Amino acid sequence: EKLGVEKFTVINTHMDMDHTGGNAVFSDCTIIALRGTYDALVKYKPLIEKGELWGPPGTNPLVLPNKLIEKDTEITLAGFELKLLRVDAHQEGGSLCVYIPAFRAVLVGDVAEDAAVFVNQPAGTKGYIAETKRLLDLDVDYVFPAHGNPDLIATGAYGKRFVAACVAYQERLFERVNDPDFLDTEFVDFMADYLKDGCLHFTEVYAGIHKANAENMYNHWVKQAENHG
Repeated sequence: EKLGVEKFTVINTHMDMDHTGGNAVFSDCTIIALRGTYDALVKYKPLIEKGELWGPPGTNPLVLPNKLIEKDTEITLAGFELKLLRVDAHQEGGSLCVYIPAFRAVLVGDVAEDAAVFVNQPAGTKGYIAETKRLLDLDVDYVFPAHGNPDLIATGAYGKRFVAACVAYQERLFERVNDPDFLDTEFVDFMADYLKDGCLHFTEVYAGIHKANAENMYNHWVKQAENHG
């Protein structure tokens, strides 16, 4: 308001509440999302509004996106050409990444995250890896994650190697899921090379996220497989 902005266009990158939970503020605006994201929000809406999907507080009312796309889509906002890229990764319903050719930049949502991508859909790991690799084909110098190091972002953002690191992390989880000590591993055990050269920046919260990732991967690819065979 202080800048005189009167019109907003919102892009929901994926269904998680830290990306869609504020839609009520923009209920009179265009809110763009993948149809898969919309369908997932509708599916879980009662639980989300009660705070029972990921825990409290509830997001009530949950305002749904009102402009849905199903494939890569080009739009113009404030004179800038944007390419909304459908990337079937990270979350149920997929993710949208925003490619801005004029700035050689891409906003990746949670498809890439510093230090570790949250693997809450382990069954889709192979496909998520392949989809994330598509971002490496973009002609970009700047990669902006929704969760990253604010000091690095303030001084120029991440490069494409950051996306490669997030791919490598998921590949290494998959490759090592049958190791006897898999559930006892730490994040540094997987990503010491990328941490050492400054591509990734570890904070303690990601120790817990890695443990959750390892447990999710093990339960699906090892424990569930054993129970079925």
